[in-house]
Amino acid sequence: MKKLDIKIGDRFKRLNITALLPSKNKRRMVRAACDCGNEKDYILQNITIGDSSSCGCLRNESVSNAVRRHGMNKSKTHDVWNYIKFVKKEVCDKWNGFEGFYSDMGEKPENMKLARLDKSKPYSKENCAWVWRSETYKRRISSFVKA
Repeated sequence: MKKLDIKIGDRFKRLNITALLPSKNKRRMVRAACDCGNEKDYILQNITIGDSSSCGCLRNESVSNAVRRHGMNKSKTHDVWNYIKFVKKEVCDKWNGFEGFYSDMGEKPENMKLARLDKSKPYSKENCAWVWRSETYKRRISSFVKA
């Protein structure tokens, strides 16, 4: 196998080689500085084949961006969407993502609940409305009286 000619200053994605280290368990080792400022020791092969492309900050950024796309994870509106999506499991295709739900229904008004107008149809813009909590109670009572 051909030995790679690696020198200080070589760059691999976010990693910049800062030192050539003694081999460890027959594996060539290097020290590399990440663009974020962290410096770690790496097995050279992991860097050259792309298994290590940062100190871990790239993975953390990717996960963080996926989780915080809309910045509303802790909001009451997100809680409502979470409930209907993962507990009720009856949502229209657009509402499979929070952004679709939010663009249709907007921010959850204080002291209101999301009500489905026709229980036989899935949660969707056409079939839902924000209603006062007391109204949902009255609707429940009237449905028992009708039965």
